[in-house]
Amino acid sequence: MTEAARATAVAAGRARMVEELGARILATVAAVPEEALHREAEDGWSAAHVLAHVAEFVRYWASQAETVAARERQDLPFGRTHDDPERIAAIEERWREGGERLASGLRSALDQCVATLRGIPEERWRRAGVHRRGRMTVAELVDRFLVEHLAEHETQLRRALGGPDRE
Repeated sequence: MTEAARATAVAAGRARMVEELGARILATVAAVPEEALHREAEDGWSAAHVLAHVAEFVRYWASQAETVAARERQDLPFGRTHDDPERIAAIEERWREGGERLASGLRSALDQCVATLRGIPEERWRRAGVHRRGRMTVAELVDRFLVEHLAEHETQLRRALGGPDRE
C-alpha cells in the first residue's frame, strides 16, 4: 500500500469512527423519555446537555481540522478552551430542547462533520497547528477533539441516563 493510499485509509477510518460513535450516541437516546433526557446527573449535566455539547463541538472541531489542513504555515494557533463563551452559549441555548430536536440537530452536525473530514485531502492530514496543549497535526486534532472526545461523552451520556458506561 502506498503512503497516499495509507493516508486516505487513515482519514476514512477516522471519519468512520466519528460516524460510529455518533450512531451509538443517537441509539442510546432513541427511546429515552423527555424527563430522563433532561434530568441532571451527578456531574451537573443531563443527557440533553451532552447532546447539545456534542452537536456543537463536532462542527467546531471539524472546521478547525479543515482550517489547519488548508494552511501553508504550521505555526499558527487553533482551537479554544473550555471557558469559550460561544461553546458555553451553544450548550445553554440548546439543552432544553426536546429529545427529537436534539437528536435531529446532532444527526445534522455529525453529517456535516463527517463530510468535512472526508473532504480534507489525504496529504493535508499531516499539516499542523499550535493548540494550548502543543503542536498537533490534523490527524492528532481529530483523534483528540473528535474521536476521543465523542467516546468520553458517550460514557458520560450513559452515566447521565443511569446505564452502564459501555455496552
